[in-house]
Amino acid sequence: MRKNLITVENLENNIKKNVELLNELIRYQKFECTNFNEEVLREYIQQQSVVKVADYFNQNGYRIATDNSNRKYISNDISQIIMAKDIDADPGLHAFAKKIHLHMKKKVGSLYN
Repeated sequence: MRKNLITVENLENNIKKNVELLNELIRYQKFECTNFNEEVLREYIQQQSVVKVADYFNQNGYRIATDNSNRKYISNDISQIIMAKDIDADPGLHAFAKKIHLHMKKKVGSLYN
């Protein structure tokens, strides 16, 4: 059976996936963070924009330490935290933020291809 046909089975599968995503989204938007990485991941799940997350932390006085000084966060800093292989954060929170990030990158990439 082709996957793009509108069938009861396909619609039920889509609904099931969307309910699971909704439950994860609700759970992680209310997540109690214990460190900065988790705060970044939770904020990303809420905003779904690395630029907005960087702006949020910059407006709240957060800075990233460099060799010479401290500088404001940029979108690449947020992406590095989200895409890091080994990070001090809840594994489920990290995996969900990464899943959203990859989905958003794919969505943006399709606009230009």
